[in-house]
Amino acid sequence: MRDGGTVMQPSWPIYVISLRSATERRARCADALARLGLRFEFFDAVEGAKLAAEEVARLYDPRKNARVYKHALSRPEMGCTLSHYSLWQRISTGDAGGAFLLEDDFQAEPGLAEVMAAISRASLKNCMVKLFSREPAGGDEVGELPGGYKLVMPRHVPGQTVGYAIDSIAAARLAAKAMPMARPVDMDIKHWWEFDVPVLMVQPSPLRVNVQQTGSSIEVAREKKHVGGLSRAWRNVCYQLAYNAGVRANRKRERQHLERLQAALRSADGR
Repeated sequence: MRDGGTVMQPSWPIYVISLRSATERRARCADALARLGLRFEFFDAVEGAKLAAEEVARLYDPRKNARVYKHALSRPEMGCTLSHYSLWQRISTGDAGGAFLLEDDFQAEPGLAEVMAAISRASLKNCMVKLFSREPAGGDEVGELPGGYKLVMPRHVPGQTVGYAIDSIAAARLAAKAMPMARPVDMDIKHWWEFDVPVLMVQPSPLRVNVQQTGSSIEVAREKKHVGGLSRAWRNVCYQLAYNAGVRANRKRERQHLERLQAALRSADGR
């Protein structure tokens, strides 16, 4: 989407979450967004390894974690969650109406700028719009976006928070219930009914990620936490059963949100 030969900027700010010390990643992100003509701001990520013990005790609930997730959280997972949480707080009290959050291992498709501009100008209140999924996300179609992209409401929300849009209402709801943390941020968002913030997906994904190329301390730490034999297997089974039960129990709410967001997108398109 261009206006007089210039890239139409999203009406919401773009934040790239990155450790201050990650100079190579930051340079790669800056180059990718500059090629698309997109303005952005780096947000210094919380370094989980440097969290003091008293901060962990205040911000992390190990008892709840044992009930609702597959393994204890690693320090990098805690830092990632706190980074997103801090931005949710900023977005919820800001006057922009929403924002785009990107983690620094993203790779951008050429249509990203158009997609961002369309999402920020739509009337999609109280929802998150994910810009990345590893696999195609099946579900109900919400509407169309420029460049052949579509918005879909998936039955099972994919993990990872490589990139997404969030409006100020949704950010406030997530921030209000995110602490103390008990699941990684991407797994928490999958349980959208706990926040009453539905999640949409852009399909096909306008972002890509290459963990082998960029590396991921969170993925490495997550794999280490996954060692644990029968205990790990049992917690994983319990988690999956509880998640699937939550999806089934909230079908009606899902349908209500779907119809609301379909109507909002039609209104934004003037239909």
